[in-house]
Amino acid sequence: MPYALFTNNEQISKAYDSEREVWKKADEAGLVVDVASEEEASRPRRVLDEDYCIKPCPADTEQTTQAGPTNVHDIKQGSRRTSQRGDKQTGRRTAAAMAIKS
Repeated sequence: MPYALFTNNEQISKAYDSEREVWKKADEAGLVVDVASEEEASRPRRVLDEDYCIKPCPADTEQTTQAGPTNVHDIKQGSRRTSQRGDKQTGRRTAAAMAIKS
């Protein structure tokens, strides 16, 4: 089953064969953060930045693949467009969007 990266219910990456591939691309794009509670201080969890998620999606067709984001640069561009829509953002989300722009 193919998976893709989503934000605000909009697919911002191409479909990949596994969820693990999407995690790798999201990490390369700077969209994965380490989160640790006091109990887990020695071993933080890796999670997607706020408002991002990985979900199953339809397989890309040849036409969709050519038009959709296919690499880290394209994923960053997709997340930048989404962050510029005027959606309410938290401070961390704004900082992540600014980091992607640089």
